[in-house]
Amino acid sequence: KCTATTVSSNYGHTNEWRTRVSDQNNGARKIGSKDDGSSTSDSFNVPAGSNAAKINASAKHIVWPKGTPKSKYKGNRSNGNGRYKNYVTAVNKMQKQGLPAKGHGFTRTPDCGKWVIAVVWYAGVDGKKYVPSEQYGKKHPEKWSVVKLGKRAYPKDLAAGDVLVFRGSGDAYHGAVVINIGNNLYITEASYTLKLWGHVGEKITSKGYKYPGRTIWRIRAKG
Repeated sequence: KCTATTVSSNYGHTNEWRTRVSDQNNGARKIGSKDDGSSTSDSFNVPAGSNAAKINASAKHIVWPKGTPKSKYKGNRSNGNGRYKNYVTAVNKMQKQGLPAKGHGFTRTPDCGKWVIAVVWYAGVDGKKYVPSEQYGKKHPEKWSVVKLGKRAYPKDLAAGDVLVFRGSGDAYHGAVVINIGNNLYITEASYTLKLWGHVGEKITSKGYKYPGRTIWRIRAKG
């Protein structure tokens, strides 16, 4: 998983980011056109056309598909192996619009925080200083609702398009995005420590999803 994060008052990026994101414009690519799958009504437990549905569609478009062997999405920090073609294309399109700024390593090194940010930016739901943290969500209640779920996340408490934050002792942090595949919910995530690019992780079952030693926060887009 990702390693610890240093939560700054402004950004709270994982310390793998290493550089502060400068102010950027709000022009993230909008979901809902030809190639992102959002024209199909496969969002699960979210209103069609909602911001949560856009995040779900964005993640499903740029994540390595379910069933992909780990060898495909395990990255090499020196040459960027393991990046999914749709993810690279999405980042390149966003860079042309100023999101994200070049030099912040979105296609160089996998990272859980960057994964969530890329998904949200590509969906066009938030921009500029977006941070995948419960603190950011609480500071922007007009955009996000924040709920502390505790040690387990159950399907009844989640919907496709939810952002999850897993907090441990000190500054321990991991971020993920929930998607649907059929009528089931799955975690999508990346990892700096394990050098894993955005991929489909565990299915969220009735037994609940937990990250040992972490408290789970659900951050859901409004609108």
